Amino acid sequence: MALVTYMLLFSFARGLQSRFKPEVLGESLSKAFAVVMLEFIVIKLGCYFLDVRDSGGASGVELLAYGGYKFVGIIVTIIAGMLDFGMVVNWAVFFYTFCANAFFLVSLVPNVAKLTPSFAPSSTCSSPTPMHLAPALLQRSRIANARSAFSSCLLSL
Repeated sequence: MALVTYMLLFSFARGLQSRFKPEVLGESLSKAFAVVMLEFIVIKLGCYFLDVRDSGGASGVELLAYGGYKFVGIIVTIIAGMLDFGMVVNWAVFFYTFCANAFFLVSLVPNVAKLTPSFAPSSTCSSPTPMHLAPALLQRSRIANARSAFSSCLLSL
């Protein structure tokens, strides 16, 4: 729904700028659909490479639906641009809708991806072995190193 609204609103904005051609409808829809498909493929490949299993997670249709939420922010940004409040307001609307969409999608991650990587201890193991804990310990040290590097950069300013 948001994809079609984006296509129509984008074409309308082009018409207000006297740059509308009938091809704009097809081009905008094709590009938007390609972005959604590319995002879907990247997410599926990321889940494959990170060994995130689909048990209880989001289906392909849900991932495509979540990918469509970006068009709500784009629509609001186009409307703000059409009202011609200035570049500062236009960028403020863009960053607000970007952050709102990012917050919304990040809050969905625990519900969508049931993270069960292959190195997680199985139900037959009574306790995790050191090999199971190695990735978590490595990640903890990487986070500590990044945090100290970030704080030293801030102190040098």
